[in-house]
Amino acid sequence: MKHQKQLFTVLLMSAACMLQAQRSETLLEKNWKFSKGDFPEAVQTDYNDTKWESVVIPHDWAIFGPFDMNNDLQNVAVTQNFEKKASLKTGRTGGLPYVGTGWYRTSFDVPADKEVTLLFDGAMSEARVYVNGQEACFWPFGYNSFHCNVTPFLNKDGKNNTLAVRLENRPQSSRWYPGAGLYRNVHLIVTEKVHIPVWGTQITTPHVSDEFAAVRLQTKIENASEKTEIRIETEILSPDGKVVTRKENKGRINHGQPFEQNFIVNAPQLWSPESPALYKAVSKVYADNQLVDTYSTRFGIRSIEYIADKGFYLNGKHRKFQGVCNHHDLGPLGAAINVAALRHQLTLLKDMGCDAIRTSHNMPAPELVELCDEMGFMMMIEPFDEWDIAKCENGYHRYFNEWAERDMVNMLHNYRNNPCVVMWSIGNEVPTQCSPVGYKVAKFLQDICHREDPTRPVTCGMDQVTCVLANGFAAMIDIPGLNYRANRYQEAYDKLPQNLILGSETASTVSSRGVYKFPVKDKKSAQYDDHQCSSYDVEACSWSNIPDEDFALADDHHWTIGQFVWTGFDYLGEPSPYDTDAWPNHSSMFGIIDLASLPKDRYYLYRSIWNKEAETLHILPHWTWPGREGEVTPVFVYTNYPAAELFINGKSYGKQSKNNSSLKSRYRLMWMDAIYEPGEVKVVAYDKDGKAVAEKSVRTAGKPHHIELVSNRNELTADGKDLAYVTVKVVDKDGNLCPADSRLINFSVKGAGKYRAGANGDPTSLDLFHLPKMHAFNGMLTAIVQTNETAGEIITRTLYLELIPSTPNLILSENDILIDACSKGKKLNRRIIPGEKYTPPENSNRLNFMDFSETELINILTYSQNTAVSLKEWIFSSFNGFSRPLLDELLYRSGLTESTLTSSLSEEDIRKLACELISIISELKESDTLHVYRVNGKPLVSPILLTSLNGPHEDKDIVSWMESYMLESNSTIASTSQECRKLLNSLIKKETRKKEKISSELEETNLTETYKLWGNLLSIHSNEKVNGRKSLTVPNLFSDPVSDVDIPLDPQLSINQNSQIYFKKYAKMKTRFKIGMEKVSECEKRLEYLQELKYFLEEAKTKDDILSVQKELNIFSGKRNLHKELSKKKASVNEDHFTQLTIDGFKVLIGRNNTQNDSLTFHKAAKTDLWFHVKDLPGSHVVLVTNGETVPEDTINKTASIAAFYSKGKDSGKTAVDYTYIKYVKRMPNSTPGHVIFTHHKTIMAEPKEFK
Repeated sequence: MKHQKQLFTVLLMSAACMLQAQRSETLLEKNWKFSKGDFPEAVQTDYNDTKWESVVIPHDWAIFGPFDMNNDLQNVAVTQNFEKKASLKTGRTGGLPYVGTGWYRTSFDVPADKEVTLLFDGAMSEARVYVNGQEACFWPFGYNSFHCNVTPFLNKDGKNNTLAVRLENRPQSSRWYPGAGLYRNVHLIVTEKVHIPVWGTQITTPHVSDEFAAVRLQTKIENASEKTEIRIETEILSPDGKVVTRKENKGRINHGQPFEQNFIVNAPQLWSPESPALYKAVSKVYADNQLVDTYSTRFGIRSIEYIADKGFYLNGKHRKFQGVCNHHDLGPLGAAINVAALRHQLTLLKDMGCDAIRTSHNMPAPELVELCDEMGFMMMIEPFDEWDIAKCENGYHRYFNEWAERDMVNMLHNYRNNPCVVMWSIGNEVPTQCSPVGYKVAKFLQDICHREDPTRPVTCGMDQVTCVLANGFAAMIDIPGLNYRANRYQEAYDKLPQNLILGSETASTVSSRGVYKFPVKDKKSAQYDDHQCSSYDVEACSWSNIPDEDFALADDHHWTIGQFVWTGFDYLGEPSPYDTDAWPNHSSMFGIIDLASLPKDRYYLYRSIWNKEAETLHILPHWTWPGREGEVTPVFVYTNYPAAELFINGKSYGKQSKNNSSLKSRYRLMWMDAIYEPGEVKVVAYDKDGKAVAEKSVRTAGKPHHIELVSNRNELTADGKDLAYVTVKVVDKDGNLCPADSRLINFSVKGAGKYRAGANGDPTSLDLFHLPKMHAFNGMLTAIVQTNETAGEIITRTLYLELIPSTPNLILSENDILIDACSKGKKLNRRIIPGEKYTPPENSNRLNFMDFSETELINILTYSQNTAVSLKEWIFSSFNGFSRPLLDELLYRSGLTESTLTSSLSEEDIRKLACELISIISELKESDTLHVYRVNGKPLVSPILLTSLNGPHEDKDIVSWMESYMLESNSTIASTSQECRKLLNSLIKKETRKKEKISSELEETNLTETYKLWGNLLSIHSNEKVNGRKSLTVPNLFSDPVSDVDIPLDPQLSINQNSQIYFKKYAKMKTRFKIGMEKVSECEKRLEYLQELKYFLEEAKTKDDILSVQKELNIFSGKRNLHKELSKKKASVNEDHFTQLTIDGFKVLIGRNNTQNDSLTFHKAAKTDLWFHVKDLPGSHVVLVTNGETVPEDTINKTASIAAFYSKGKDSGKTAVDYTYIKYVKRMPNSTPGHVIFTHHKTIMAEPKEFK
């Protein structure tokens, strides 16, 4: 029988054991080796893992990509979305390579004769743990924490124990990106034989009030016999660290029952989201009067009540959950846990007014629960997405019958003492809910919760309302939770005995940050050509709804207890509504905040309702819409104020108030008739008394002017883990966001940190997160910087590549100040010198004509009628990429002249221009041939046929024409070779002399530390008088033993002034040394490159080989533009240009010079091919084409021999050769062709050998 009132009161503890003499807990983070693949012999202690990758735990092996539609491609019917027929689900699990087997290995030392436990916070998945070659434990569920006692498997002396972990992720085992590997922490716990086990305490409170709290602590003791006398001394410390009560109790363990203590805490500080007060309990355990363990935990005191027809009460106060559901991945960081990233997420949610988290649909990381304790978030912890009936072919149903209870017990014991946890969920949208015996499975799980933790209720996320109302499933659950189905809340309330409804999963509104679709209409499952969704927040999936419906349910019905919105953050996988054959979509669009941790407009809608303390006044959309002039462009305002007035360029569009005329009108202010015109949108907000209290403006952006970097934090902890989230914005000169900018931004981090990852929030972007470059999405992206383990300053640099006529500019800036530039291209009325503020080219805001449809081009051309300029001037000033021949062709086809004024264009002229331009765009996109015309004796080359020339032409293959054209001016092979040698020797001598000169100038810097010492010693003796002395002898207090130092003086200056001079010299010498060493390094790199050229010239066998070297020499010596050459992306690479071999059935390609090396590595080779190069010597790039197959070790050794032969070391006997996958080979920034940096490599010794 159901009680009308259910009372749950609890004092909670989170087990966080402190390092004590009897107990130690260590994170096993470093010195791990990892390899993808299955290596059964890796369990053995003598297994050689030196060639494996070195990693730090937590580690997600799949997040580094690459993205691929075929990664875990699933052909399924999603039944909970009412799909009846299977379809191809692209990107369902993020398009990342999480499937497969991986091994981790490390070693550890422990004291002899101790109890040792390994605690895994999560291992994805099917973890098998081996210690010293023996299997210690197996745990299949990748989300759960588990532990195993490894004491029986340790070496007797406790030294050099080998730990190996095998993990396997099966295809079609998840509905979202699960991550892969040891993605959560691994703990090594060492205790005495008698000790408190993992999760060995439970605290409840029979009574909580403002006056006092009654506290009951139950402590498990392991390995104590019934004859052992146990004494536990416990102190409870308040949030400010003062002892508020203590107890000492003695007893014996009775049939394995826990040891119990009871306390009274007077005037307790109650835990709540607004005041998350945390206490600490420290227990000392004595066995037969010997101290054997000390266990320290945090806890909070609070009461929870769920009252029928009234709702949820925390500490006696009514409230409704303002919660979100979150998946476990951290966006660009993947599943690998990071406390700083979690804290950043929770900080954003806190500011939105969120007060609760649902861990959908799996056990969370302990760090998340601890942060929710600290920061004040209530939690619904949920373990399962499926029970005994499958959702995924290889999902949890395979283990449910055997493992469900063990998984539940681990979860409950792990988190039953955390004050933030206010309910348990036993599942999400499980197919079992409609099974005839589904309620029995639900009762089985609910009973486990009640048995292990009688203080909290149980819920379940149910979406099949008809089933669960009819079969008793919903009536049996403590708190019925409905996923969506807002239209059936009333029905469920009327039929269920609990008289409470929880929105266990709500909304699933979809939107893309900064994307707006017109006309603005409520839509279900809308799809567009750009694979995005509108940020007007009016679009949802067929089975979901917009936020306003859930706001109204909370406001209008006392029996609703709140909601958990799907989702707080976008996550990897489930890219609805683009989830069926819609690659490249691979991340969700449900999030209130995008994958880059950038709030969408929807964030401010929730904030305006949920955050009662802060002002919210947000305008959407942005106000930069070239081509929409004069068109209806609705303006929405999200605000906590009841009314506001809209102004566009000073013209009022009227005052609006929130009202009940429609659902959206209750929570949004909307001007559906607003007309776009460039300028300013301003909103003035009014309070309930009609007083103007706030205003906000959005302005039309001008041309991009600079990139704005804003970090969420200015000080970080130097622990190698802490993160700063840097928001990157492309803005105009006044700081207005340029909302259509999608430029590629490169990053460099110097100082005491490194670039960790980046994201732009675009669900279709295939930019890899870990690479220090990312395209902006609607003018914004996020760069994440991680600290080193040494303190210092972190500086983020930005590399701009300006693709402008003639040649590109490469510009490196630091905080938007130029520090280096290769400005071979046009400067376009700017000063491009170090020290100047970076300013983009004047024309960088011109439109890319190839991005527009015919209708959009007609709108743009129609708008041009407002100005009276020539067509030539208007087209060149409006569009990027328009050459003179292309303009002539467009005008010829359209029957117009370049002097035609835009103001005189008729509707027919505009239609013809747009039609012909679309035709030219189509021809340009499809072209794979060059049409070569002769104009005044010079070649004019076009990718499309130029009917305007009406003359003879030749059709040429692009690559072959470029090669033949470049060879036209070359001389004979003998003279070219001689000329190259002469120039090479000259350049080597010049570079050598330059290096020697810089090195000699650095000799004075040897006194750098001496100047610092003299300055310090003189400052200590600043009271001394010079009295005309030219030196001063003082004791060197910084040496051991102390000795006298004779310091030269300027007799015209005081001691203090002499001291300052030496400090200035120290600073000057330090700077000189730093700059000088950088210049020496540059010289060495150039000399290394010239030696490479010399090697290839010596090895040249054909005229092409020599001409290629000559071309590189001309580039190097400044006769041609190096960066322009590097930026030319080859449409194809002819394999005939490379030396080709076949080894054991595998194709091997060999570059014959630096240019070919560059083409082979960065244009021809696939990411899965293997790359070889002799170590630290000039030589060819050698690529083994794998076609995705596993390459035998013998074939790798043979290919290494080829790389040794095609190198400077071919006559040196055995030579070291590096090899890695092509995906790990990158161009060295600002370097010459063929110069690379690479990671994840292995080195083998190879005998140089030529294979025919």
